[in-house]
Amino acid sequence: AIGVNLAEVGALSASGQQHGSVYWGSGSAEKLKQLNPELELAPQLGNCFSVKESPIWMDASTANYCAALEAAAGGAANLASETGSKAFRRFTASQIWKIMDRDPAAFAETERVSLISAFVVSVFLQNYAPEDSSDASGTNLIDLRSDPPQWSTKMLAIVSPKLREKLCAAPVDSFVLLGNIGEYFQRRYGFSSSCRLVAGAGDNPCSAAGMLMRENVDLCVSLGTSDTAFMLSSTATPRADVGSVYRNPLKRLSYMPMVVYTNGSLTRESARDYDGKARSWNEFEDLVNSVPKGNNGIVGFYLPRPEIAPETNGDVNRYFDEVRTYEEVRIDKEDPCADFCGSVLRQRDVYQSGKSVEESDLSLGSRCRAALE
Repeated sequence: AIGVNLAEVGALSASGQQHGSVYWGSGSAEKLKQLNPELELAPQLGNCFSVKESPIWMDASTANYCAALEAAAGGAANLASETGSKAFRRFTASQIWKIMDRDPAAFAETERVSLISAFVVSVFLQNYAPEDSSDASGTNLIDLRSDPPQWSTKMLAIVSPKLREKLCAAPVDSFVLLGNIGEYFQRRYGFSSSCRLVAGAGDNPCSAAGMLMRENVDLCVSLGTSDTAFMLSSTATPRADVGSVYRNPLKRLSYMPMVVYTNGSLTRESARDYDGKARSWNEFEDLVNSVPKGNNGIVGFYLPRPEIAPETNGDVNRYFDEVRTYEEVRIDKEDPCADFCGSVLRQRDVYQSGKSVEESDLSLGSRCRAALE
């Protein structure tokens, strides 16, 4: 980085997009150890992967594998109790099962499966890094309440008897030191040989850590590419009907309940630019403020992408008095406010009642007004 003396960096870690998985091919561990500091990194890692396109959290193509996972676990409630979550399409267990089923040769060639956070740390460490327990909670493979953290023997056996040998021995606490930065980065970029590597974690757990959230006190709402709402809790009561429970990145045997919505900032940007005109977020705010509180009773639920909560396959793009499609209805300047109201209500509904928006006993118009007043 310009103006930064890398020799003074004392430690590194990684905040990685959750659920995404990287598939290291056979022999990749040795290639990591032998990186040549005279050469750029990308060409040396280019042939290290058995799966060329890593699945990420927006992949929703694993519904059949999720159903099989829940059936083998004795139902969604049993799976949630064991791992913290029912089988979600973005979670790593179903993604691994899909690759194993559709491309068995690639799975056989896989030497190690890493979550994105562990992948980044592995590169800096020049050795395979273990997953931290908070990020591993987004896989449907962890034993949620194990102490110290462990993979679920039951779930590994369900997905594949060969999966255990392709994962780290066990997830680690998020604050564990894993070793010093690799020689490649010392010689090529000038890092000190004493620079330490800390276990990586998922982006949402890192947000909880960075905001110094207090257990059983604080609630965080994050409006990013996906929308999330999460808190830290001393108890774990996973449910099959809503949300997930992850492990707390800051404390062992503490937990992080979270609800995730796929249709976040990209969907809001579409509503903001409803007539094809690119706008700033200040202009978005002006549009929201230009209509009466309650937006004339119109609430928008825009779900053009397969949604997590409530679960849809996409193309369910507006709720108010009735369900209408995104293409059929345009309401001009009310559009941004309708989406804003819908986002507020989705967050509120899950945390106050545990119900999806369709199940509420309040009319959409009255909930919109209540949320804005």
